[in-house]
Amino acid sequence: MFANSVLTLAVVGVLGNFFPKHKLTKLFPLLSVFILGMVLYVLFDEYSHNHIQKISIPWLDYMNLRVQLSLFSSVAIFQQLLPILLISISSVLISCFNQEQKKQSYSSLLLWNVCIYITLICATNLLQVLIASCLMTLLGFCIIDDIDARKKYAFYNLLADLSLFTVCSLFYGYVGVLEISQLSMYDNLGAHRDLVGILLVFAIALKSGLFPFHNQLYDLSVLNFNRLNYLLFASAPLVAIVLLYKFMPLLNISAYSLP
Repeated sequence: MFANSVLTLAVVGVLGNFFPKHKLTKLFPLLSVFILGMVLYVLFDEYSHNHIQKISIPWLDYMNLRVQLSLFSSVAIFQQLLPILLISISSVLISCFNQEQKKQSYSSLLLWNVCIYITLICATNLLQVLIASCLMTLLGFCIIDDIDARKKYAFYNLLADLSLFTVCSLFYGYVGVLEISQLSMYDNLGAHRDLVGILLVFAIALKSGLFPFHNQLYDLSVLNFNRLNYLLFASAPLVAIVLLYKFMPLLNISAYSLP
């Protein structure tokens, strides 16, 4: 049921670009609110009955590399998704009744944002984390409707994603697996530990807008209230917090990353 809800988010997000744009301006945002509410209901129902639903889809099978796309619902997933869903529902409703010029496109992007955020927090392997992080960067780029703010946002987040890619490559090169549950193995098998720690801190600082990488957040002040708040509370800085949580076992291998 939960996996079907995520698929519905993705499909409706794509279909939003094909809705007639002038005659039914508010129809698609309201449909988006209904879809997000349905996902919230499904999660709450499984949370209240303490059901755990997990689905793993074979994604990549090459030699000794086997990667699966994982989606699952649990109490922890509900707790992490609840604020994102509430922020998304509020943001779509605000865009429906304010001066937002591209209501349908914005609603589609928010549906995709929730879908990719679910993919990120449900990730059990580094490839899924990396791809979800990159897709979130692209969505943030599309949500930002100012050219100058887009340039700086894209530059900082591209550096962060390249740093994450390097870390994942080093981990796979030394350990031979991509499972997040095996990150602690790098302490015994991996080299270049200080490099890995520094790159991880660098990526997290870039995405979260920590000093001295806060200029990208300052430039977002030109956005309208709704887009600015959604980016800050449900997009780029939030991804940094999820990455910090996912990569915590790997951060402990270097003294440079402890502060």
